[in-house]
Amino acid sequence: MDVSGWAPEKIMQLPDHAFGSKYPISCFLSGGPKGVAFDISEISLPERFILWEVRFLQYYTILYTAYTRLAMASYLPTSEDEFMTLQPLLHGYGLNGPEPRKIPFVRGSYFFSVNCRILIPGRGRRLCWMINSPGEVWGPCHVVALISSIPKEVPDWLISGQVKSL
Repeated sequence: MDVSGWAPEKIMQLPDHAFGSKYPISCFLSGGPKGVAFDISEISLPERFILWEVRFLQYYTILYTAYTRLAMASYLPTSEDEFMTLQPLLHGYGLNGPEPRKIPFVRGSYFFSVNCRILIPGRGRRLCWMINSPGEVWGPCHVVALISSIPKEVPDWLISGQVKSL
């Protein structure tokens, strides 16, 4: 059945398996002196996509004051002020304040994950990532967004509710 004309709210009611394969888009920062660093993914985000999960990995503990921000962009920003003009990937996630919000790195936590199921208009932009470590040299860090496309077709039995036995 063709679902390409369905409203986004109705598409989001489909079961997870109807969205097909998930694939990662990532950014990597190799570490450096205290201060701000940026990266942008090599792969563009689809026009519209489902964001399933965002994973953060830091390879060694950094300061309590270190934080990251995550957004979508067509270019690599050169300052935090410029980064703040970008559209956030995760609205409302992080410390209270302007979007894209600060997401603190927790001392002693090398990996954390944000599970979600959000329809996002990517508009061909790319994943853009910023780290600010104001107090010390920091090590390599990685962010991975797990995404999938929006289904355009689903089996008729899925909509009718008549699941055939295997």
